[in-house]
Amino acid sequence: MDIKTLRMTMMKLKKTEPQKAKVYSALLSLSLIIAKNDGNREVKDEDIVLAAKKELKMAQQSKDSGAPYIEETFEICKSFLPKVLTKEDTKKIIEEIIKKLDNPNMGLIMKELKSQSGVDMKIASQLVKELI
Repeated sequence: MDIKTLRMTMMKLKKTEPQKAKVYSALLSLSLIIAKNDGNREVKDEDIVLAAKKELKMAQQSKDSGAPYIEETFEICKSFLPKVLTKEDTKKIIEEIIKKLDNPNMGLIMKELKSQSGVDMKIASQLVKELI
């Protein structure tokens, strides 16, 4: 979702679902702050994903401490996060990377994996150790 769509969604929800609108508003504000702090540039999709991760973390901390939080935050923020690949899919990607590298080692493989969307790096690290 881009910043324009995020803003329009927030505006639509203000009258019908104010709690959800608050979550979208927080994501919008945090995305703008992230972009501003990174050279006062336009908001990128990655900024919105980063904002969603931060909001999700803050909501979890509030929930764990007993502080008030908006339950919809979890559902909404998770919808912005990339889908995490399964262990089997991650293994296939690692095997392909190993095949195309001349001298595969842990560092090179992990560097290649960072560019892949949705890879759980903890699982990937374990798999790389098993495969090389």
